[in-house]
Order: sequence, then structure tokens, then C-alpha cells
Amino acid sequence: MTDFILEPTYEIIPVQLEYGAEEFFWETPFETLTEIIMWWENKEDLDIYKNDIMDILGKGVIWPIETDLEHTLFYKLCDYSIKLMIDDNYSSYLFYQGKKYHHKGIKSYP
Repeated sequence: MTDFILEPTYEIIPVQLEYGAEEFFWETPFETLTEIIMWWENKEDLDIYKNDIMDILGKGVIWPIETDLEHTLFYKLCDYSIKLMIDDNYSSYLFYQGKKYHHKGIKSYP
């Protein structure tokens, strides 16, 4: 018998700001993939240049990446789980299994 969880919980997800200029783990208040995607798709404003990151994320806890092991884990989670890339309302997205999810306030370049 294994002693690890086989079903993903989506409670801790990797977040990149400004295309990786800053990276951290976000301990979310969510328990399912559906909750996270619905939260993301309903967000109006994800611009980190106008809003504090915790105002964007809402709830939860940010954990900075401090060790090489955490950095390795971060990129493993990026490959196999949900990841958020937050920049501005033109280029922020949630990425999961090869699909980009956009938020409600997404803007397009003219």
C-alpha cells in the first residue's frame, strides 16, 4: 500500500509573476480543480501593476521559494498541476494540462 495521495488536491499551486520574475507557492482556499478554474474565470482585474498580489488572490497564504529543493518542486508542479501566470489583464492566465484559461477581464491588444 502506498502512503501518498493518489488524487491531486489543488491546495498548493505554483504562481509566477511577470513571466517568472517572481515565483512562489500559493496555499489556496480551494479543494477542487473546478473551484479554482471558476474563481479564475470570474476574476475581473489581474493587473499586478495596479493591485497587490493578495488583493488579486484573495485568500490563502503565499510561501516564498527559499531552497533548491523548493525550486525543483515548483517546476515539477508547473509540469503536472495547475499554474498561474499573473502579469496584467492582457497576459495573465491559468495553465492546466496544455490548456490556457483566461479571466473575465482579459483584454486583447488592438
